[in-house]
Amino acid sequence: MVTLRKMPQDRFKCKKQPIICFEIFLRPRAKKTIKLTFMKRNFSKISEYIYAATRKEADWSERRIVPEKWEDRDDRFKIQFVDIITRYMEEPNLPSPEEAHNSWMKSYLEMGWKYGKERNAILKTHPDLVPYNDLPLDEKEKDAIFLSFVWIVKQIL
Repeated sequence: MVTLRKMPQDRFKCKKQPIICFEIFLRPRAKKTIKLTFMKRNFSKISEYIYAATRKEADWSERRIVPEKWEDRDDRFKIQFVDIITRYMEEPNLPSPEEAHNSWMKSYLEMGWKYGKERNAILKTHPDLVPYNDLPLDEKEKDAIFLSFVWIVKQIL
């Protein structure tokens, strides 16, 4: 018999690297229960670094859109970004830039953003809320660079 149970986050304190802990209980023929604990990284800090690197690249390259700093983003954005980075870190292969753009666009639309000629965080308008093929070249490059940063971090971890 095998039992899998997700443990509460607060049972395992780790200030530098938050973890998600799962315990697996194996009950072999013997009377004892064997408890194995597996820890999975929480990618929130890594997500913040990838975001900052992508933002810095956009600024350095003088791209037409440079998003605000991580600390100025709303919580809903941060949560969805960490979810995406976590998924990318756990999947064996990264999406194509087009697939990543489609995922980004879906997330933004779900957060209440809409197409607008200018990016405006208050009005939630963004000129890149268009199909991938309609993006300007610099935005396609930004999607590829973002995925490159994710790939580099995956190789390091």
